[in-house]
Amino acid sequence: MSRIKAVFFDVDNTLYDTAMQVESARRNVVLAMIEAGLPVEEKVALERLKKIVKKYGSNYRFHYDRLMESLGLEISPRIVSAGLVAYANAKSAYITPYAETVPTLIDLTRMGLKLGIVSEGVPVKQWEKLIRLGVQHFFDVVVISEDAAGKTPQLFHEACAKAGLKPSECMMVGDRIDKDIAGARKAGLMTVLVMTPRYSRIKPKDDSETPDYVIRALGDLIKLIEDVNPKK
Repeated sequence: MSRIKAVFFDVDNTLYDTAMQVESARRNVVLAMIEAGLPVEEKVALERLKKIVKKYGSNYRFHYDRLMESLGLEISPRIVSAGLVAYANAKSAYITPYAETVPTLIDLTRMGLKLGIVSEGVPVKQWEKLIRLGVQHFFDVVVISEDAAGKTPQLFHEACAKAGLKPSECMMVGDRIDKDIAGARKAGLMTVLVMTPRYSRIKPKDDSETPDYVIRALGDLIKLIEDVNPKK
């Protein structure tokens, strides 16, 4: 077994609670728009907004315009702007790292390991998350895919190459077996699944989605690496 020299992380729901942030932000948006004059009940507006985000994708720029149109209303710059400001404020309030994120990154750095990010999405938005979390300076390698194919083995090979290491010398830590584990295993990395509530019930379809290790929280990673790394 090769000695692990680098640890790559997913961002969303691995370094921080993305699901909670999104739900809270959407509720704040709806309440702000209603306060600004949107003539609809909170529950109705929230459900309609969720459907619009699902239809157009999370990176679409005009969710709130489409929300008003879907309710048969003329687009109001005031109401739309209230939603935009509420969302921006919610990001500042709710994008905070898990309690064990920063201490774990510090410990891994002290162990002499290279750290990296392997993520997907709009690069500017993913970088914004890292900066808002205050963890961007920990990472030697950041690889972000905008490709619809997501986290392919090629993406992990790119991350390994940027770290100057073989895949067998790298570990991937994430919360989703279909995105974080499958691609990394096919690429030859060691894989670790963090059992967050959102995806904990999803089971591997086959060996390609079966992680090498499962941990309950990021803090468990330190002992795991000490156990799997050959003693010098």
